[in-house]
Amino acid sequence: WGDPTLDTLTYGDEFTTDNIHYTTTFAGTITTDPDMLDTYPNAGEYPLTLTFTPDNQNYNPAVANRTLIVKKATPVIEWETPDRVEKGTQFARNATAAGIEIPNAPAAGAREDVEGDFVYDPTLPVTLDQVPEQTLTVTFTPTGNSATNYEAVTVTRTVEVFTKVPVTITWATPVDIYYGTALGLAMEMDQRGILDPEGKIQLNALATTEDGTKVDGRYVYIPEEGNILPAGRHELKGTFTPTDSDTYE
Repeated sequence: WGDPTLDTLTYGDEFTTDNIHYTTTFAGTITTDPDMLDTYPNAGEYPLTLTFTPDNQNYNPAVANRTLIVKKATPVIEWETPDRVEKGTQFARNATAAGIEIPNAPAAGAREDVEGDFVYDPTLPVTLDQVPEQTLTVTFTPTGNSATNYEAVTVTRTVEVFTKVPVTITWATPVDIYYGTALGLAMEMDQRGILDPEGKIQLNALATTEDGTKVDGRYVYIPEEGNILPAGRHELKGTFTPTDSDTYE
C-alpha cells in the first residue's frame, strides 16, 4: 500500500480516513491503533499503528507506524477599538478570547471557552495622545487546560489620533445705531459708497484659524438679529459652532 502519510491537523479538526494517504490496488479498510478515527484529538503527537486490511482474504494486512501531529489552535480575539479619536481620549475597553467552534454543538457557531491572561501594551486605561496614530497591542496567553490546545496570540490595533485646529473669533466693537433700527441689519457702505449686504455693523463676528483661513459654521447672537433694542447700552454675545466640528474646536 505504498508509503502511507498523515495530514497535520489543528485542534478542532476531525481525524478521518481522508487524512490518511496511501496507494493500493485492492479494496479494503484501514484502522488505527489506538483507535482515533472519527475523533477530535487534543493538540499533541500521537504514535499510531496503521493497518490496511484487504477485502480479498488472499492477501495479508499491511502495517505501518506513523505519528499523527495535531497543532494548537489560535484563539479568536475580539477587541473593539476606535478608528479615530481626538487627542487626550481615554481608552479602556478589554478584549475577549474564544476558542474553536464546538463540533456538533446544538447551537450553530458556539465556541469553546478559553482560559488565559491578557497583557496590554500600553497598560489600560490609556490616554490616546500620540498624533497622528497610536498603536495598541494585546497578548493573550492561554492558561490551565486551555494551554494544551491553544497557542498565545498577539493582536495589534492602530488608532488615528487627531488634534482640533483652534479657532479665533474676531468681532469688532459694534457701531452705534439709532433706536428703531433692527439689530444686525444696519449696513455700512463699501468703498464705492454702496450698502454692503455682507457688512453688517453689529453682528459681524468672523471665525478664522491662526493663518487667517475662514472657518465655516453657525453664529448665534444674543440678542438675536432683527431685535429692536431700547435706547441705551447693551451687551451683545456671540457663539460660534464650526460646521466641521471634528476638525475645528
